[in-house]
Amino acid sequence: MMETIRLTAAQAMMRWLSVQMTEDGQRFIEGVWAIFGHGNVAGIGEALKGIGDALPPGRAASRGDRSKPGRNDLCRELGRRNGHDTSGNPA
Repeated sequence: MMETIRLTAAQAMMRWLSVQMTEDGQRFIEGVWAIFGHGNVAGIGEALKGIGDALPPGRAASRGDRSKPGRNDLCRELGRRNGHDTSGNPA
């Protein structure tokens, strides 16, 4: 008998997104962009925290704030995790 798991809509969506695969067995979604602290009433931030590294969030940095990772940093990290050359050198 299967056990019932109670989830919010956001938790169910994040779990579902985290297990989607391409036809050749690779993860389809490596991570998500997030802007935390902007009235996230859907509970997505909490849902992402709950699943940990299954769907890692990347935080965008403002143009003037170089202390936080920005878009390029996240793209390189996700590419590295997926086994791609992220050095920027053409093949």
